[in-house]
Amino acid sequence: MRRATWVCGVALLTGVLLGQSESALADPPWTPPEALSGKVSDNPAPRVAAAGDGDATVVWRKDVVRGARIMASWRSDGGAWSAPMNLSGTGRNGWQRVVMNQRQAVVVWKSAGRLMVSRHRATSGWTPPREVTESPITAMRSLDVAMDDRGHVSIAWSEWDPHVALSPGVQVVRQRADGRWSRPARVSGPPSTRRIDLSARLAVDGRGDVTVVWARSRDTGCAVFAAGHPRGAGTWSTPDRLGSGCRHGPWVTSNARGDTAANWVTGTIDGVDDRFVKTAIRPAGGDWEVTRLSSHVHNDADEIALDDAGNALVVWGHSDSEPGPPTPYAAQRPAGGSWGAPFALSPPEVGACAADSRVATNGDGTATVVWLRYPSCAGADEVRGVQRTAAGEWGDIGSVSGAAVSLRRYIIDVAIDAAGNSVAIWTEIAHTGDRVMGSSR
Repeated sequence: MRRATWVCGVALLTGVLLGQSESALADPPWTPPEALSGKVSDNPAPRVAAAGDGDATVVWRKDVVRGARIMASWRSDGGAWSAPMNLSGTGRNGWQRVVMNQRQAVVVWKSAGRLMVSRHRATSGWTPPREVTESPITAMRSLDVAMDDRGHVSIAWSEWDPHVALSPGVQVVRQRADGRWSRPARVSGPPSTRRIDLSARLAVDGRGDVTVVWARSRDTGCAVFAAGHPRGAGTWSTPDRLGSGCRHGPWVTSNARGDTAANWVTGTIDGVDDRFVKTAIRPAGGDWEVTRLSSHVHNDADEIALDDAGNALVVWGHSDSEPGPPTPYAAQRPAGGSWGAPFALSPPEVGACAADSRVATNGDGTATVVWLRYPSCAGADEVRGVQRTAAGEWGDIGSVSGAAVSLRRYIIDVAIDAAGNSVAIWTEIAHTGDRVMGSSR
């Protein structure tokens, strides 16, 4: 079940941006940018995860003469990054994803139609790749991974081939308590010629319950759906329709106590390009509550975050007109309450754009938001970021990458560990190939 509410208007911020007090302590600076990868091919699509007190893992793809390799770098307790490790060998590798808990990191990727997994523990290093699917995946459209505190991994992906009458849709494999992998579960229902199920994302809460969200397209339009698998249950729930429109997303996250939050951007509805940011919140054991956050068109949503108390934070790129320059926006929702008015994370710049926002939060509510700045609304030249304390105070906007560098659009990620240490990564464009860069605070 679900119910819908609406939030209209945009917060008018005066004085110090984001409502900071003049006496607020200055944020610690980001470390100087560090090259993690050396020169790689175009668009290595890096991802980052963090856990513990300074542990982090970055993965990316490196194209070589006879294929591609999935590379990883790892650090412990905020120390130096390891030398890049080739996890996959050389072949048709891609779609790399990474997740961490307090004890280990898990990297998942697609290799010649197979799903592969490698784990890293500080005491034993990386394990050899292990295949977790028996049948080949021919037309992957999305891939996501989540892990609970016990180390049990769930992997979701979507398949759609326009040349095949019946595509499998959204599928999930889960690791059982004995370490074995389940057979793929088709959570979006049996294949159908009347729909396309894409953009699968999943999250796992502190109880081990798994939630998957995806976008379903039909001739009549597009909508966002969700399905769940409680820990210990034998089957997945019947898909629940969360809302219409799916131009961007959906995204999903869960916290330790069992709350789940999703967000997406609506698209063309009844012939009108009507982009609104929507969220769906489901408290532990409760029903979905869907809210339209923004009353302004031309929004591109990026991510939603949830702390262990159930407080939610969503970020997106906002502009009042098309083709107006976007600005990073956010909205906050206290646990059990309603969404506050959207507000700008960064003041608009004449002739400049700021978009591709990413957000990460830890259990106590400390959050970091990063975004790309486009000086001429064409090429990105800087990663910027801002942090929110566990008490809810926003700090100063800072440069993460340094200014006047050439950056790959959309390729940006951020993670935060339990102690509040953040890691941001991005892709810098060079004449001889891109390279993965990182900075911490």
